[in-house]
Amino acid sequence: MAHTMNFASPAAVKARDELTTFLRIERVTAGRAGKALAFSALAAHSGIAPSALCQVENGVMITWRLVEGHLKGCTHFRAKARAKAVLAKGRRLFDRYEEASGGVTAAKLVEKRANAYWNRSHTLKIAPGMNGQIEGLHCLSALYKRAGLSLRGLAEATDEDERLDKGYSHSTLSKALSSSVPLTPDHLRAILAVCSVPEEQWHTWSNFFAKHDDPDTHDETYWILAPTPERLATLRTDFGEALDEALGDAVSNRVAEQAGLDLPTVTKLFAGDPVPSEAINGILKALTAFKVPRSTIKKLTSLAQPLQLSTLP
Repeated sequence: MAHTMNFASPAAVKARDELTTFLRIERVTAGRAGKALAFSALAAHSGIAPSALCQVENGVMITWRLVEGHLKGCTHFRAKARAKAVLAKGRRLFDRYEEASGGVTAAKLVEKRANAYWNRSHTLKIAPGMNGQIEGLHCLSALYKRAGLSLRGLAEATDEDERLDKGYSHSTLSKALSSSVPLTPDHLRAILAVCSVPEEQWHTWSNFFAKHDDPDTHDETYWILAPTPERLATLRTDFGEALDEALGDAVSNRVAEQAGLDLPTVTKLFAGDPVPSEAINGILKALTAFKVPRSTIKKLTSLAQPLQLSTLP
């Protein structure tokens, strides 16, 4: 939905100015020696005409496609995490502008689509057609609202749910759902649990966020929330093999002592047998004492995530 600024309300003008100021700052940042990147150069990186990019920055014609293209052009050379943060902030400012100017926010559109899908399918799977992580977060917000919860009520429910190891504050969930901080598997698991999403449907949500996560930070294993018994057995074997590769030359007694575990438990870990999550935590903490490479610790931590969360033996 495009907006022009004829007869705009003070709130819409303020929201527009915040958005366009943000766009100008990002274009200056993308330039050199304090000089803003030319619109022609920005167009080459965004695939959008220079005149359209100029219009969105001046608040003449504002659509999400133009805002997104402008910011992607500005951040194409930056680290993925930084570029992602800039795009997320741009989305928040655009949504605020749309709401203030009387438009239907992207979040409301996602909520409408999601509820229509849930009513039609009689499931609580993530609605199909979500385009990117921001829409996925909007869909997750629609889920807790469908459950009759406010954001504060959602936080209180995670604190009261006995199935969860810990609860989350209103502030933490607010930041995660607005992409101010990364959404983690723990956040997602807590929200799905208190919103009564059946465990066999969790993978639709976790697969979506795995797909849109930064591959340089996490792999898909990090997002396995409710693995089947067969998948758990494979993960345990993979964890044991990776552990053996990392600590194979270390004396088992030393490993057990450093991890605060008995030798039979350590043997089970190496063999890929079921152990309590506390044992996995102990062995992960012990890795630093044996000068295990960071890449190996990252791999083991990723494999451990679904093992620690699983309620299955």
